[in-house]
Amino acid sequence: MTLFNVQFKVEVHDAATKKKAPADIKRFTKILRDGGYQGWVALEYEASEDSAVAVPRILKEMKSLFA
Repeated sequence: MTLFNVQFKVEVHDAATKKKAPADIKRFTKILRDGGYQGWVALEYEASEDSAVAVPRILKEMKSLFA
C-alpha cells in the first residue's frame, strides 16, 4: 500500500512576472479530485499576511472545496 500526501502553498512563484502570486485553490482541488486523490492535504503557509488571520480563512475555504 502506498501512502501519499500533498502540500498546498497559498502563494506560488509566477515565472512570467517573477513575482509571488496567489495559488488557485479551486484549480488545485479540481486536479486532486479529477485524479481520484484521497489522501491528506497539508497547508503550507509562508505568505506575509498574519497567519492567525489567514490560516483559518484558507482552511475554511479548503474544507468547503473538499467537502
